Amino acid sequence: MGLFTSGISKPRRFNHVPIYYDAEEEAHEERQRRISESDKAREGEYRPRLHRGSFHSDRRAAENKRKEMRRLALLLVVLVGVAIFLITNGSQLMSLYFE
Repeated sequence: MGLFTSGISKPRRFNHVPIYYDAEEEAHEERQRRISESDKAREGEYRPRLHRGSFHSDRRAAENKRKEMRRLALLLVVLVGVAIFLITNGSQLMSLYFE
């Protein structure tokens, strides 16, 4: 026999779940579900990523690539020139060293 809690019961909680149907909300949720499923199916596809500074960094990367291509082209021209020089004057150079 408890002195303080024996006769006191806790009040019942009000737990009412409203029954309400919104056709637009249902359609919106269905579209969201289809979009999320199609996104999961397209994991390997291209996704554009735009963020702050991306255009500037892309332009800088393109400039660096252009500079590298110029260096490679210049190196190729120099190597081709040396090869042509050696082909045309190679016999004279060989005769100087091995005489």
